[in-house]
Amino acid sequence: MERENVDVKVRPFPGVTVQAGRYHFLQPRTEDSPGYRGRVHQGLVNATWLGTTTTLGIFDSRAPQSGNRGVSVGVTRRFGRSIEASGNYYHAVDQSRRTFNTLVGVFRESVSPHLDLTQMLTHGDGTSTVSFGGNLVF
Repeated sequence: MERENVDVKVRPFPGVTVQAGRYHFLQPRTEDSPGYRGRVHQGLVNATWLGTTTTLGIFDSRAPQSGNRGVSVGVTRRFGRSIEASGNYYHAVDQSRRTFNTLVGVFRESVSPHLDLTQMLTHGDGTSTVSFGGNLVF
């Protein structure tokens, strides 16, 4: 990140968070590519009710030769102390009016205080991927 960045977060009610931000990014110049500057404006609303968190976001991303606008919608739920599942849908339209739709499902399990496992399924543009990993804390 670089230059002026603003991130405002307000909790108007218990369980509800409203967030708005403007962020500037810099990809430094290298031997193979010029440097790029970009900016993102975003707005998010999170609401938690009966143990389920829903999220709605809008964003506008711009760089010199690219950019997109989009929305995201997600739901996250804990099951007991050790399991969390979430699903997210992302829809974006780039400057050439192409649309992108992506579904992401994530399943996290805390096996012990030192080990977490994560499985992720992503589907978009006709392809699906499955990823897995975890965290090990010594």
